[in-house]
Amino acid sequence: MSASNEISYAHLGKYVTRATFYSKNILKKKLQLPIRVNRAKNYLEKYNNEKNIIHWINTRPIAKKMLEIYSKNRIRRHKWQFRSLKELQNLSYDQYNIGIGVASTLITELGTPEPFPLSSAAQKECFQLIHTSIKSQIFAKLLLTESDFDTLVLFNGRMASEHAFKQVASSLKIKMYFHERSNKGNTRYFFEGYMPHDFAKRKHEMQQMKDELSEQMIKRLGHNFFYRKVRGQGVLEQSYTKGQLEEFSYSLGSIIRQKQKSNIPIISYFSSSDDEYQSIDGAPERYPYFTDQKLAIKKISEIVKSLGYYFIVRVHPNLKNKDLYEQKRWNNLSIDIRDMGFYWIDQNDPESTYKLIQNSSLVLSAGSTVGIEAIYLRRPSLVIANSFYDSIIPSVRLCQNEEDLLEYFSNPSWKLPPDPAESYIYGAWITCYGPEYKYYVPTDEMSVLHGIMKDGTRIASPGISQRIIEHFKQNK
Repeated sequence: MSASNEISYAHLGKYVTRATFYSKNILKKKLQLPIRVNRAKNYLEKYNNEKNIIHWINTRPIAKKMLEIYSKNRIRRHKWQFRSLKELQNLSYDQYNIGIGVASTLITELGTPEPFPLSSAAQKECFQLIHTSIKSQIFAKLLLTESDFDTLVLFNGRMASEHAFKQVASSLKIKMYFHERSNKGNTRYFFEGYMPHDFAKRKHEMQQMKDELSEQMIKRLGHNFFYRKVRGQGVLEQSYTKGQLEEFSYSLGSIIRQKQKSNIPIISYFSSSDDEYQSIDGAPERYPYFTDQKLAIKKISEIVKSLGYYFIVRVHPNLKNKDLYEQKRWNNLSIDIRDMGFYWIDQNDPESTYKLIQNSSLVLSAGSTVGIEAIYLRRPSLVIANSFYDSIIPSVRLCQNEEDLLEYFSNPSWKLPPDPAESYIYGAWITCYGPEYKYYVPTDEMSVLHGIMKDGTRIASPGISQRIIEHFKQNK
């Protein structure tokens, strides 16, 4: 950017209680964070010259003024009361919405798309995020109104601080760009004038690749991605299928063979995490008719039963890392599904995901990667929520309500196997879209926090002592 623009960099993290994706540990915030910020400052200043104009903004005067306004308004003592996620999302300060960003961050931190009713600890965290968002909004207003910036670059855009900045910039008609690690993996980055959660824009990216790359190139990239993916390799992301059984357990295998012998269609639903998409400003409701994924599964099970088909639910293995209340909600749903005579595979069950796809008559999902992997494996795929690939992949059908589902099943053609080649564009896109890092050298396939700059500068990547500590943590 500095080759064609005059760049100014401001760091807000040390002035708020909840810096985005940074530790809440007091020692880390007081000691480690300033060191990392100073490394970034020194690195940028090293390359500041006539050809690359990079300013490091002295934020102390702005922060001092921000804290004065914050204290004057007596915000610290305010006790908010929220009975629902919707109430929190509607929270505003100084006529700017801050609730959507607070809700999105809270959902991510708690590991559940349904954080209400809030526990005592969650309520305290919610208040900290609100204070962080208010300080960010005041800081943004001071910074952006007292300067002549025409463009703002933010990380991701959905978290508390960034969302607050975004609201102020939008009101001032300042152009915005958003950045983060690209799609999956750690070799490319996302940098666009829209947030990475914009499904319509992301589909447009795929369409662009479709128009610009040869069919042969798309096939090579896409086939290579899925060939490795369905064999359990963590292609550009952590594999949640490692350690799963190669064959079905006796109980599941017996049921599937019996249903197939009786020509009873097997409808399999693969759950996914809604955390990242649950609170995005400007985005439509994820489940406008079903309300949430769990209620959708309940309704689907009723439809499947009425049609005389067999239903299997495969819960995403990552649920075991989520909030305990969220796990309990899924466990309660499992009781209902089993009571209807259907099969439930929980997050700790080693049943093979890909074996189940291959033995299903139809794969349903809320837009997870499984939905497009099904196409590669020649299995019909249906999604119940907007995703990155419905409509861009012709054979993937979007059904967001009961009427859509019944209409879909009424046409016998739903059983026809799709063309695996339709999936290739998604594999090519997730592998190659976005520019490659030019100055950053990753030292870990997944984490962007592990790497150094091309000139050898280390900014946030763990040092020897931190790696030793992490090693002992993992081996406790």
